[in-house]
Amino acid sequence: MPPIWRRVLLISLLMPLLMGSKADRWREVAESDIAFASDLAAHGIEFDTGFRDRLIKGKVAGCIPRASRIREVDQADRRLIGLYCLQVCSPWHQAWAEIFSACDRVWVPKWCKAGDDDLVVKHIKLGRYFETLTAAILQARTSLERSNIMEVIADRLNSEVLRHHPSTPIDGWVADALSAYLKTATAEEVVGIAEPICGATFGHGDRVARQFVEYRDRPGFMTEDQKCAMRGILSRKDRWSCGAYSGGALEKTADEKAERHALEASVLTPQNIALLSRRIDAFYRLEREGKCSESYEFLALDFRETGYENEDWVRTCEHLRKGSAIVGWHVNRARALGNRIKVYTLVHYRNSGGSQKGQEWSREWEIYWVFEDNTWNQGLGVEPEGWNDDQTIEVQLPSVPPGDGVHPKVDE
Repeated sequence: MPPIWRRVLLISLLMPLLMGSKADRWREVAESDIAFASDLAAHGIEFDTGFRDRLIKGKVAGCIPRASRIREVDQADRRLIGLYCLQVCSPWHQAWAEIFSACDRVWVPKWCKAGDDDLVVKHIKLGRYFETLTAAILQARTSLERSNIMEVIADRLNSEVLRHHPSTPIDGWVADALSAYLKTATAEEVVGIAEPICGATFGHGDRVARQFVEYRDRPGFMTEDQKCAMRGILSRKDRWSCGAYSGGALEKTADEKAERHALEASVLTPQNIALLSRRIDAFYRLEREGKCSESYEFLALDFRETGYENEDWVRTCEHLRKGSAIVGWHVNRARALGNRIKVYTLVHYRNSGGSQKGQEWSREWEIYWVFEDNTWNQGLGVEPEGWNDDQTIEVQLPSVPPGDGVHPKVDE
């Protein structure tokens, strides 16, 4: 073993590296984001809300492209999706996973516990991430590259993991990046980035708002319509309209409503409703017969493509059957929203063991079925994103006849 002074010297030399490891990790994440933004800019591609809605939303899960959602996507767009997963999504989530792994131990460090924001900020060192992006904005060669970096920040501000980080420092870091961006941004570009930044879940506090207000109020920089648009964005009004610019929650709601009605018209046909009735019956028949592996194929792609494996399903199914078995089922009612239907199904059970063996009982389940790949799959009792009972419409499903719920198989 080396003398004690050598060990002390070695530790003293390594300490700065150990202390700076998290900051270096965030610098690497930021550099990966910058490479992504620059690559897109070099090909004239904007990483804006339209890009994210068209290629990322619903098509990526766990930083992996969802096979069922990209079948119709052309090769060029698939490359962009893969690039996003590799350079933007994975480094960010891996960094957070590494940091929070310490909080899963039996003895957790103090910063994992709520109540000391300064300690959390000091430990996570997220500031280095935003500092690196800010420097890249100042050094970017084109306006599109600068805009893409700001759009990456807007995308980050919707990451749920930021819920675990104090908000005030994030507001400051975003404001610093925005200040760098506003030095050379055109009025049109400012209006374009204001909406995703101010509409994000996190990071749009007073300092960010102040940057936008100061830019808006500069003499001769913005037209009256653009100033009006900025006031609408910053006030987060339900609806605003300023010449060529318009937006707000109500306007988005109106667009979403039109899209939903069009989707419902294409999905809720008599043929598809009859198919749903048969799928429900077939699913419960398999459950009743204990064919757990086969019933897994009825699970929605959202679950099958995001880590819910067949083995997990079968294990749970078999465990539940030890306590009680299905003896019958009946569809009470159904409500639809878009391509999803919430089916209220009364299921009858018979206890399989214990002191109450043989006793029968019933429970009404609320199961969401989704129309995908020209069939209906079930999403368990997990409420889908964007579901609103007040917006649903009633759907008449053929009722399961009284009895044990077992019927002749109908080809789909």
